[in-house]
Amino acid sequence: MYDRQMRNRVMSLVSLIVMGLLGTVFLGAFFYKARKKLDVKLYTSPRRTLFALWRVNERFRRRDYDQNGKHDYATSLEQLQAAQCVQDDLVEGPVAGYRYRMQPDPAEGYLVTATPAEITSSALFYRMTSAGAILAEPGQPATPESDLYWDRRYKFQWPHAWPPGEDGQD
Repeated sequence: MYDRQMRNRVMSLVSLIVMGLLGTVFLGAFFYKARKKLDVKLYTSPRRTLFALWRVNERFRRRDYDQNGKHDYATSLEQLQAAQCVQDDLVEGPVAGYRYRMQPDPAEGYLVTATPAEITSSALFYRMTSAGAILAEPGQPATPESDLYWDRRYKFQWPHAWPPGEDGQD
């Protein structure tokens, strides 16, 4: 009788552990798929990635992630990475065909650029300031005089042609 009860308890414990492991595996797979879906949504176009970086930097400024007592913007992607606000792959290399770089800008606070990994004469180069306006230039790096590509306030997009896959909507 004692052996039977002990065996039943051990089997119950083993089945509980197996169920816990299976649940963990299923949750991990779910989170992996959800993260991939989010990455596809964010990283398919540079405009969306730049706008997401603008939102992240606004949150960084409001919450003072660097704990220096000043509500200032992050001036590099590495600073956002250290605060766990952006993913490592955005900092380390090209994402969906573009390399992103953030640098301090005395006039604007910070400046984010998106440079095509493969540079061609028709490739668009992007530039975004802390105001959230995205400028674009075909074939060469965007400058402050480049055409306005998209503005968060007006949902205005590139006046000449809509890039493939872009519909101007969020």
